[in-house]
Amino acid sequence: MVSGHYFDALNLRPALGRLIAPEDEPQVGESAVVVLGYSYWQRRFAGDPGVLGERLTVNGQQLEIIGVAPEGFSGTILGAPMDVFVPLSLRWQMVPTLGPYNPNRFNYWLYVSGGWRPTSRCRRRTRSSIVSTGAF
Repeated sequence: MVSGHYFDALNLRPALGRLIAPEDEPQVGESAVVVLGYSYWQRRFAGDPGVLGERLTVNGQQLEIIGVAPEGFSGTILGAPMDVFVPLSLRWQMVPTLGPYNPNRFNYWLYVSGGWRPTSRCRRRTRSSIVSTGAF
């Protein structure tokens, strides 16, 4: 599951179609779209460009294929290549057994990444980030 800014923040361009964007996650559960990983697209669909607009069942949910991630990109979690990318707002449809609130503080399901464009303010931002994350 990825946020609407995931692909843009990584400066990635689709191999086919388009990638998940902020407009693909307007409200929880509203956007039923999926982006295929390039390797999965090659294995499952033999690289067929006609997959755009087709429906794919992911965890029991019918999602519309809107694009294919770039070749060589398999996600940002080392050792866990992604076959499909779905909007973060579909979390509760993808894993309905978790419910909207899970009190288990050791249940890791969200990874947060960020970066800054090089500016003269980078050092100050880095210091303030270190201080603000200390509260966690």
